[in-house]
Amino acid sequence: MFKNLKRSTKKPSSILEKFTTSVITFQKLDVENAKFQKKFSSECQLGEWIIQLCCLIPIQIAVTKDNLFQPLRDGLSSNDGYGLHVDGIVKNISFGWYEGIFKHFSDKKVKVVSSMGEQSCGKSFMLNHLVGTTFNGSVMRCTEGVWMSLVNAKKYIYVALDFEGLKSLERTPQEDLFLTLFNTVVSNLILFKNQFAVNRDMSTMFQRFQDGATLFESDSKIFQAKLCIIIKDVPSADKEDIAREFKIKFSQLVSEEGEDNFISRMYKGGLEIIPWPMFNDAAWFKTLSKVNKKLDKQEAKYENARIFLQYTKVIMAKLKICDWGSLDEFLIQIRTATLKRLLRTVVAYGLEQKDSVNEQLMVTRICLY
Repeated sequence: MFKNLKRSTKKPSSILEKFTTSVITFQKLDVENAKFQKKFSSECQLGEWIIQLCCLIPIQIAVTKDNLFQPLRDGLSSNDGYGLHVDGIVKNISFGWYEGIFKHFSDKKVKVVSSMGEQSCGKSFMLNHLVGTTFNGSVMRCTEGVWMSLVNAKKYIYVALDFEGLKSLERTPQEDLFLTLFNTVVSNLILFKNQFAVNRDMSTMFQRFQDGATLFESDSKIFQAKLCIIIKDVPSADKEDIAREFKIKFSQLVSEEGEDNFISRMYKGGLEIIPWPMFNDAAWFKTLSKVNKKLDKQEAKYENARIFLQYTKVIMAKLKICDWGSLDEFLIQIRTATLKRLLRTVVAYGLEQKDSVNEQLMVTRICLY
């Protein structure tokens, strides 16, 4: 059976070699028997189970429209109370059910992995296989704006961002630029999926990246992402030639722009070109495993979930009103205002809040048979 599975799906099946299963008829089930419950049931905290369930549901956090970047509130468009100032916009941005999850795991480090590229080239599909998310995938246009999902691992929170395809007929070059800037600023690892060849459209796209590199003022931490160029559906015999072609193109871009090239300015985590095997090849999943290891080796960009929430919302607010001022300076202003408001508690206890921010998960237990 496992040999047939491996042959039909092309997926690595070594993990199934030690897989065992047992069969019992429904009539023989004795769920009220204590011995049966001890042997076959499993326990988990209800709160953790609900969190895992909520993490399976992506939420839309932003769209681009009329040459503007539009943050959303709980997945819906809302301009009420936005105003024209960054702090007012930040207060109106909400990530729905993920707000509570981030606050509960507020002390966990956060890594952000995102997927971008041309329309209908399998971006969502790859992201789903990489971190276990459930973004919608289709050969037609199915992603609008930016969607967020979350994977709560033992050591980190992995935030997955799925971006609308670039160069679509529904989007202008400026709207593509907004999506690219947001992606670059908030991510640890960016998977940029591209078609088989370097063409004029791709050159134009990278030129827009170059234009975006000059917008934000130079900040110490704003551009730290690692960019992985994923070249899809490359036959094994053409891997080296395709990789060489892309490297030559990027070398030309770097030499033409000098120290101000967008790769050096926007992707300080480095650039890597990965020829990706065709889907009907078992190497597709092996290459995916290698990318997963790259993500594991990267340092977390955010020390905790609170910083991630604040940082991301501030970036979204600045993009909305096209504020290209220093991000570091604005975050310092927010921090100063917070400490001023909580000065009495800070002086008395050395803490921002007297009571613990984290609330324990419900201890109610459920049995799964």
